[in-house]
Amino acid sequence: MSLLTSIAHGPADGALPSPVGFDHLESRDQQQQLLRYAQDLQDLLAQKDGLEARHQQVLEFMGRGAQDADLLLNTLLRSVSMYLVTDQQGEIMQASPAAESALLPAGRSIYWLPLHQLMPYTERDRVASIIRDFVGAEGGIRRQRLLLCDPVQAKLSHCYEALVLRGGNAKRMEYYWLLGRRVAPDAAALPMEDAFALLGETHEALVITDSNADIRAVNPAFVRITGYAASDVVGQNPRLLSSGLQGADFYRGLWRQLHAEGCWTGELFNRRKNGQIYFEWVTIKAVIEVQRATSSYVAAFSDLSPLDDDDVGKHDSLFVYQDGLTGLPNRRLFEARLMMAIDKARHGHTELSVVWIALDRFSKLSQELGHDACDSILRDFGARLKERLRPGDTLARAGGGEFLVLLPDLGCEAAIKIMGDGLLRVVAEKFQVAKNEVHITASMGCAGFPQHATDVPTLMRHASASLYNASPFTE
Repeated sequence: MSLLTSIAHGPADGALPSPVGFDHLESRDQQQQLLRYAQDLQDLLAQKDGLEARHQQVLEFMGRGAQDADLLLNTLLRSVSMYLVTDQQGEIMQASPAAESALLPAGRSIYWLPLHQLMPYTERDRVASIIRDFVGAEGGIRRQRLLLCDPVQAKLSHCYEALVLRGGNAKRMEYYWLLGRRVAPDAAALPMEDAFALLGETHEALVITDSNADIRAVNPAFVRITGYAASDVVGQNPRLLSSGLQGADFYRGLWRQLHAEGCWTGELFNRRKNGQIYFEWVTIKAVIEVQRATSSYVAAFSDLSPLDDDDVGKHDSLFVYQDGLTGLPNRRLFEARLMMAIDKARHGHTELSVVWIALDRFSKLSQELGHDACDSILRDFGARLKERLRPGDTLARAGGGEFLVLLPDLGCEAAIKIMGDGLLRVVAEKFQVAKNEVHITASMGCAGFPQHATDVPTLMRHASASLYNASPFTE
């Protein structure tokens, strides 16, 4: 039925005069009725635009698969059966099937329902309060009790233990509500490992500790990666995994950040039960109770060691990742860090650069001075270059007289300016070899994400190719 026909016939409830056409309407009545329909149409179109925008937001969220979130959040989402995801206004963008079926009658959609509508009236200000608690905070997990109910039959209330985490990015924050066991509202708090079924099988290891960081529980992936049984580590401090390759200053910095921000993410060398050193990417978050006290810590880590099972025990894992001459990361470790940096830059909508640096005429220099002299130059060159970098940058030796630099949050233009100035200062200083002073030059090439490439191999090839089109940096 066309809009004109609908107006002519009027709705079935008799809101319009009953005669068929406009002939029997007074001119003023006709104008007012048309104005009302025009306003209704405008409202419907506005609602349609809003629904389409929300639909697109859900599609984007579903397409990402929560990949904006960190390692720990991704691991937890795969471990729990009931969770909700809301936007900054507390409206539900996504729900696990188990949560949707438990919280709403069949046939009703949970999407874009404000979370507070699933709570009794006396509890409804808690959603906004919890979200506000994250404003200005860097990380950490909030542990809460949520009283949830069918919005139609409010008397059917159930109290859930809940962990609340923030995800997304600066443009669009998302809040993840992980629902644990149902409890009585006034019951004593359960230990983390009892309140939440977090310890199922995932690819990533998951560890729950108490507030003193002593291990309370681990999942099967932890046992598989480390070689320690759960009975070996429960009650122990995670330092039993320490490889000894990170010093006391490193761990003091880790704990300083964890206490200040509630979260720490980074790389660790740890040691398996069989003594083998392995390389891991880890995220640790503090679990903060309603009283704002830290009650426990949850950590997830993934094993980045590339060795196959057949290779275990055949190599010292440290030297798989470290350049033996300079002590810098080698190309394998550099590419592992680059892969993580690309993932972070992609989801944070930022840039990064890979800079490839080569000492000019290195082969000829080696023939003229000898290998020992060139080794001394390489160690000195790497140490000087490292001093020119920011704390979050990575310097690695690619082999021979070549070095790699990873510069997060910088496009190529800015990277070339910073590294060019640093290189000029490095090569301007003479290198002392025995009693002789040696002057060197170096060349530099750069590739940026996302302007030049969006994956590790292509970025590396682009940086290498640009190196050989570059002019030497010299004083």
